[in-house]
Amino acid sequence: LAIAIASVTEAKPGQSPAPKSPAEKLLDEARAVSLKGDLDTAYQKLEAALKIDPKFWQAVYYRAELHFQQRRYESTEQDCTEILRIKPDQMIALLLRAQAKTKLGRNDECLGDLETVISHAKKKDLVLLVSAYEMRGWLRATSPDPNFRDGKKALVDAKQACKLSHNEDAKSLDTLAAAKSPTSAYAAEIGRAHV
Repeated sequence: LAIAIASVTEAKPGQSPAPKSPAEKLLDEARAVSLKGDLDTAYQKLEAALKIDPKFWQAVYYRAELHFQQRRYESTEQDCTEILRIKPDQMIALLLRAQAKTKLGRNDECLGDLETVISHAKKKDLVLLVSAYEMRGWLRATSPDPNFRDGKKALVDAKQACKLSHNEDAKSLDTLAAAKSPTSAYAAEIGRAHV
């Protein structure tokens, strides 16, 4: 999930950004060292940030993203659930948790999370909405489990994702192609090969 969270100290137009807290500085440092491949130090900096501010959900989210990149899906799910306990309106955490649940083979729970994102995300959260429709459409189009595969619903989701993204989101277009697939067996095969 390549959705970046906004800077914690992001200024409104015409205002200077507020000075960063020690926890925010540690999050910035964690991001910098993780980009250099030093994940151990990144995790240490995130833990230090959370010792300073245990409710600093952005640090928990970044840790969840790192877990996801390392295919530690249970840890991703736990972190996202923790974020939602701290700040229930963070749909970005629900979306990442849905991805983790899919990787863990819990498609029914994934669909529940995606439906919550779709029903609660605001119009300004266009990236989240596109991602949620795309993910739900992809799951419905390509799931090897016939209980979740539903070409008609997949097509509706894919079309909505494409509409919201003005046909500029490649994943949504891939989902549309999979949803229009002539056979569900072919679409399920695509789903097994999709990363």
